[in-house]
Amino acid sequence: MQNALGETLSQIERSPYLGEQYDHPKLHNVRRVLVNRYSNYSLYYQVNESSILVIRAIHNARQIDSALATPP
Repeated sequence: MQNALGETLSQIERSPYLGEQYDHPKLHNVRRVLVNRYSNYSLYYQVNESSILVIRAIHNARQIDSALATPP
Protein backbone atom coordinates (compact mmCIF):
# COMPACT_ATOMS: atom_id res chain seq x y z
CA MET A 1 0.00 0.00 0.00
CA GLN A 2 2.90 2.36 0.69
CA ASN A 3 3.95 2.22 -2.99
CA ALA A 4 0.36 2.87 -4.09
CA LEU A 5 0.17 5.94 -1.84
CA GLY A 6 3.49 7.17 -3.23
CA GLU A 7 2.25 6.76 -6.79
CA THR A 8 -0.99 8.58 -5.97
CA LEU A 9 0.93 11.43 -4.34
CA SER A 10 3.19 11.71 -7.39
CA GLN A 11 0.12 12.00 -9.62
CA ILE A 12 -1.30 14.75 -7.40
CA GLU A 13 2.05 16.54 -7.45
CA ARG A 14 2.00 16.56 -11.27
CA SER A 15 -1.71 17.44 -11.52
CA PRO A 16 -2.95 18.98 -8.26
CA TYR A 17 -6.52 19.35 -9.48
CA LEU A 18 -6.75 15.69 -10.50
CA GLY A 19 -9.03 14.84 -7.58
CA GLU A 20 -12.70 15.70 -7.45
CA GLN A 21 -13.93 18.50 -5.22
CA TYR A 22 -15.24 17.18 -1.89
CA ASP A 23 -17.71 19.28 0.09
CA HIS A 24 -16.97 19.21 3.81
CA PRO A 25 -18.90 21.28 6.36
CA LYS A 26 -15.79 22.58 8.19
CA LEU A 27 -12.90 22.27 5.71
CA HIS A 28 -12.62 24.30 2.53
CA ASN A 29 -11.18 23.42 -0.88
CA VAL A 30 -10.86 19.71 -0.12
CA ARG A 31 -10.19 17.36 -3.02
CA ARG A 32 -10.50 13.55 -3.10
CA VAL A 33 -8.73 10.96 -5.22
CA LEU A 34 -8.82 7.15 -5.03
CA VAL A 35 -5.54 5.49 -4.05
CA ASN A 36 -3.98 3.59 -6.97
CA ARG A 37 -4.75 -0.15 -6.83
CA TYR A 38 -6.67 0.35 -3.55
CA SER A 39 -9.99 1.80 -4.64
CA ASN A 40 -11.42 1.21 -1.15
CA TYR A 41 -9.18 4.05 0.07
CA SER A 42 -9.32 7.74 -0.75
CA LEU A 43 -6.75 10.46 -0.25
CA TYR A 44 -8.12 13.84 0.85
CA TYR A 45 -6.03 16.94 0.28
CA GLN A 46 -6.05 20.70 -0.23
CA VAL A 47 -4.24 22.66 -2.93
CA ASN A 48 -2.74 25.99 -1.86
CA GLU A 49 -0.78 28.52 -3.91
CA SER A 50 2.58 26.92 -3.21
CA SER A 51 1.82 23.54 -1.67
CA ILE A 52 -0.41 20.51 -1.41
CA LEU A 53 -1.60 19.56 2.06
CA VAL A 54 -2.59 15.92 2.50
CA ILE A 55 -5.31 15.78 5.13
CA ARG A 56 -5.78 12.04 5.40
CA ALA A 57 -6.03 8.68 3.64
CA ILE A 58 -9.26 6.98 4.69
CA HIS A 59 -11.03 3.71 3.97
CA ASN A 60 -14.20 4.58 2.06
CA ALA A 61 -16.43 2.62 4.46
CA ARG A 62 -15.68 5.09 7.28
CA GLN A 63 -17.76 8.11 8.18
CA ILE A 64 -15.73 10.49 6.05
CA ASP A 65 -16.90 13.87 7.39
CA SER A 66 -16.22 12.97 11.02
CA ALA A 67 -12.91 11.27 10.18
CA LEU A 68 -11.69 14.40 8.35
CA ALA A 69 -12.74 16.64 11.24
CA THR A 70 -10.71 14.75 13.87
CA PRO A 71 -6.90 14.70 14.07
CA PRO A 72 -5.21 11.49 12.83
